[in-house]
Amino acid sequence: MYWNQQAERFKHEPVDKILLYRHGSGRDATALVDADTLAVATDTPLTLALPCLDLNQPAQIAAFIRDWLRRRTGSAGD
Repeated sequence: MYWNQQAERFKHEPVDKILLYRHGSGRDATALVDADTLAVATDTPLTLALPCLDLNQPAQIAAFIRDWLRRRTGSAGD
């Protein structure tokens, strides 16, 4: 729980992030996206200009992060 509390403190900071959006939150996903949002991990289909990742497919999210890191660092390593 401590880690989650620490991460929440930085959600409005200008750092690249993947937004976690759950349909049951009752909030509008587009209102949560900011300029630093790389993608949205969600449990419901969304129509956004950003990549939408299936929250229930951790391998898909991991692949997105891996590919993003490779592009960012210019690395082709595993």
